[in-house]
Amino acid sequence: MPRIPINPVSLPLVRHILRDLNIYPEECSLPIIGGVQYVDLNASSLVEAGNVLTRFKAEGVVILWNQVATAPPDEIETPIPVLTALNPASAPHNSSLTLIAIGSNFVRGCEITFRGKPRPTTFIDSDNLSTPLTNKDITPPGVYPVTVVTPVEFFGSEVRYFTST
Repeated sequence: MPRIPINPVSLPLVRHILRDLNIYPEECSLPIIGGVQYVDLNASSLVEAGNVLTRFKAEGVVILWNQVATAPPDEIETPIPVLTALNPASAPHNSSLTLIAIGSNFVRGCEITFRGKPRPTTFIDSDNLSTPLTNKDITPPGVYPVTVVTPVEFFGSEVRYFTST
């Protein structure tokens, strides 16, 4: 049975995706173990589990492989990105800017996600990535989730938040 650790912020989206894929409560559970939110699939096949993971990634669900005791497959050597700060962390709505993701373990091919969507990302170095944000990206005012995702599927950082004022 696949066990997928997710960011709890993604839980409403996860529930929507599971319903959309016709995966019913008897086919999965959403336990919290050691303070980590999981999706446990009683998948009848690895293909079904793979379809769920593919859909999670496409919809912007952050998979937290670094939180799970069963690590990702041994053949995957990409480090888990760590997002510690955003620069700037806020800006007036209707403005345009370059958002810098600050952290560690960034590799070429990492993507910044903003509001759950992958953004064109520039690799600066293993501690910094950037993406342009337009006035449409940060309108209306609000608090928007930002993550860094590796080029290897489903490896995501913790969420940080950008505030549009």
